Amino acid sequence: MSVSIKVPLRVLIAEDSVEDALLMLRELVRGGYEIEHERVETAEPLREALALGKWDLILSDFSFPQFSGQEVLRIVKESGLDLPFIYVSGNIGEAVAVEAMKAGAHDYVMKENLARLLPAVGRELREAVRRRQSQNAEEAMRVSESKYRHLFENMSDPAFLVEERTGRIIDTNRRAEELLGLPRAGLLGMNQKALFSEDAGVGLLGGGVSEREGREMKAVLRDGSLVPVYVSV
Repeated sequence: MSVSIKVPLRVLIAEDSVEDALLMLRELVRGGYEIEHERVETAEPLREALALGKWDLILSDFSFPQFSGQEVLRIVKESGLDLPFIYVSGNIGEAVAVEAMKAGAHDYVMKENLARLLPAVGRELREAVRRRQSQNAEEAMRVSESKYRHLFENMSDPAFLVEERTGRIIDTNRRAEELLGLPRAGLLGMNQKALFSEDAGVGLLGGGVSEREGREMKAVLRDGSLVPVYVSV
């Protein structure tokens, strides 16, 4: 016994022809999708449908009696939703199609060649997933950076972020500025060896300072005086 599993797909169709919309839906059902759809043919119903925010895909004709595919695309872009947008038209020329793609449409399919619809939909749905994953990763990185920045800036001890290979200081916090009497801009790019007196060895990374064991050293202040510090990496 074979079991056919349908893939749910929520489709918003901008199309003035009921018959043409049904042909698109029939093609999607043939491809194994379980369809939830709404058809609109003017601007306000389109905006109302987009406000629901539940769609996976937008299919749009290019020419309407009282509307246009360009206007559909503009309204979708204004909504801020990143949805696969495919023109399905009977009279879109190649030059116009190229301009439509530049404006933000993801693909176009001719109505007389609906066999192209399923491959186009499958590809653009996969691309939409990839874009969301990339956006989620970027957002997670921004959150992580924000948390790191808050922790680093509010540490009660002076702290430096040092490039291991070169010993170059690439970040520091306010407490380090206060201790040394140097602005952050003056510390960035400095070699970490310059933070300590010459008799303190090579500094943070090469002088036997480990994660488990700290080390007493002498930091050089802005006026050249020395202050004893305890350094850990």
